[in-house]
Amino acid sequence: MAEVPGRQRGEDEFSRALGIVKQLARESKRGISSAEGRLVFRQGIRVVFESQDVRRLDEATDLVMSIPQFKRNFRRADVFRAIEGVLIESLSHEASQRDSFLEKRIDALRRDLVAKTIDWVVEIPLVNIDMRGSELQVGNCLIKRKAKKIGRRQKEILRNIEQQRIAKGYRPVTITHFEKELDENVGEVIAVVKEHGSSQIAVRAALDQARAAVDILKVYSFPNDDFYGRYIGVKGESQDTQFREIILLARDESQFSFHPEHTLIKWRFELDADRYRFLKYGNFKNLSRMLVNYHNNGFNERVVSGARWVGRALNIPVALGRMADKRDDFLTFSNFYLYQRIVGLVTALETMLLQSDEGAKGEKLGNRSARLITSNDEDRENVDRVVKDSYKRRNEILHAGRTNVSRREVEELAWICQHVVFKLASFEGRFQRVADYLEYLEAGDLEKEE
Repeated sequence: MAEVPGRQRGEDEFSRALGIVKQLARESKRGISSAEGRLVFRQGIRVVFESQDVRRLDEATDLVMSIPQFKRNFRRADVFRAIEGVLIESLSHEASQRDSFLEKRIDALRRDLVAKTIDWVVEIPLVNIDMRGSELQVGNCLIKRKAKKIGRRQKEILRNIEQQRIAKGYRPVTITHFEKELDENVGEVIAVVKEHGSSQIAVRAALDQARAAVDILKVYSFPNDDFYGRYIGVKGESQDTQFREIILLARDESQFSFHPEHTLIKWRFELDADRYRFLKYGNFKNLSRMLVNYHNNGFNERVVSGARWVGRALNIPVALGRMADKRDDFLTFSNFYLYQRIVGLVTALETMLLQSDEGAKGEKLGNRSARLITSNDEDRENVDRVVKDSYKRRNEILHAGRTNVSRREVEELAWICQHVVFKLASFEGRFQRVADYLEYLEAGDLEKEE
């Protein structure tokens, strides 16, 4: 690995900063004063930026958390993510400008972290969702349509900002611009999340919650959703377009051509009566509560993680055309999205139905999936066969780069994964540890379960 310029200097500064912390800890019973804390904070963070080594993030975070005012008021994860955000932002600046940028940004970050914790209501726009009902709670996210609403207090703040702009010689467009933005976004579907902390930390945490909500919603996909292109996501993270422009240029540059191409019609992911019936059938409310209460509960954590793998896999666009010929040299490329889906689905089953130290994984996955969601021998044999074959296909994809898999096989596996999630969600509140429900899965009389 090539040596990063400035790394040695960064390591020297980091060592000096650690020495300051240890000395202050020894000499003072009252801890670290505000001025001393700022010094340690600046030195601790700068080592990461100057060495450009992300592996030092943990050390810099530990250094910052050694300051009592941070340890009392902030979670370690929040400080880590704040430092990480500044590091990523700094990489977009030229080396000659980075020092001045870091001086300003570190001071702003420190002020942001030591400021009083603020509670926020974060609105995150989602794309390609047709909201037929009023609202839907998914974990900590409330999914609803955005309404035009600007309160009296917000108007006062905007007027003050506008007056400040006028005093500085800027055009008075604040309120007008804000109301125009509201008009343009009225009716779009948003995820509303309540978070706390500094603005950057709150937004990041809210985005994580919104992505989890999207993953859970996609678990409840219909088999024909692929045909209509019902792929959803956070606005800005997925493209929603029906038309693209392609430019063709002959290799000898003798001919130039403009090729407009339609990408077929994109249908919205409808949250309508049929979908709501499917949500009820699939124990959606249970799964939504598990998404909120998965901390310190190994069973909930496994089910939520597995459900997100299923939702993410079903949100991968898959071509509907004829499968490529087996002799095609580009079979791997033409089937790549199908490969992604089967990898995600098998990973979901492993997450929900296996312990990390178990052997004969394919056999156990097939047996446990079949016993969990079927009630007769014929169905049990079919599910067992599909899961075992899919596990084999997944290994071929990961270790050989290609396999022979049909779209029908992947659709059958998707149906199985969905119903495994639905069944496990029905056990909400029943188990705490992974080992408990896996033991029950092996010994319990699942046929009598409703």
